[in-house]
Amino acid sequence: MIGCIYHEADLDGVMSAAIVKKYFKGDIDLLPYNYGKEIPDVNKYDKVFVVDVSFGSRTRFLFDEWKEKGIDVVWIDHHKTAIDDMRDYEVKGKRRIGAAACELTWEYLFDDIKTPNVVELLSAYDVWDHDRFEWSDVMAFQYGMRGYCGLDVNIVKDVLDKADSNLVNDMINNGEAIIEYIVEKNRGEMNMFSFEADVFGYKAICMNTTEFNSTTFESMYNPKRHDLMMPFCWNGRFFRCSFYTTKEEVDVSALAHKAYPGGGGHKAAAGFQLSAEDMMEFLKTRKML
Repeated sequence: MIGCIYHEADLDGVMSAAIVKKYFKGDIDLLPYNYGKEIPDVNKYDKVFVVDVSFGSRTRFLFDEWKEKGIDVVWIDHHKTAIDDMRDYEVKGKRRIGAAACELTWEYLFDDIKTPNVVELLSAYDVWDHDRFEWSDVMAFQYGMRGYCGLDVNIVKDVLDKADSNLVNDMINNGEAIIEYIVEKNRGEMNMFSFEADVFGYKAICMNTTEFNSTTFESMYNPKRHDLMMPFCWNGRFFRCSFYTTKEEVDVSALAHKAYPGGGGHKAAAGFQLSAEDMMEFLKTRKML
């Protein structure tokens, strides 16, 4: 039996799972996971794919435990902090900074077939690669996919199976309409609820919001004034927080790890979580600008 633990909170993780499901022709169990949740039980599986996620300081221990039980572990990830922490660890799979997990998953399983455009567009968005495609198309495709698929692996797999230029164009057109609405919505919310703060010596624009995307801050973010963006929200169990930056000299993955030892991600986009008590302390120690 094959199990696939995947990051359930974004389209990179969901597309990664869809690619694994496509390769094994549906003969797998999907095991959705997000940071802070209970790690899925994999004891009944002969092979386990772990895509677009890791388990912080427990990753080595868990992989060793699973391998000792005879489970074939494949880990595919692209998060800088996770790769750095596991650099000297031997495990099957593919890890590379600069490409999203969905693109690496395709390369690992379908290395002799060209990567579909739908995968490349999602990959460019997830790693914030502004140079690969027209960025407005990348953004619109992301929102078109969200509107059509949500985070449903089966629907995403259908899109992957049917992918052609017409489908991509339709997604982009739909996404453009969605973005137009969101931009207006965000502008009003930023005017009312955003604030500026010093975060570890960097100037940040912050807001309590469920919109975890740097586009949320477009109406207020000024790279001449700000170094990073920080959306955060309470999910009933902990505060989910992210850092984004457009500045090459700022590594937000290191800042996320500094804010919380289990935090991290990419150089330009990273996340972490804090308890209510720790979040209040974090905000209290920030200097308001």
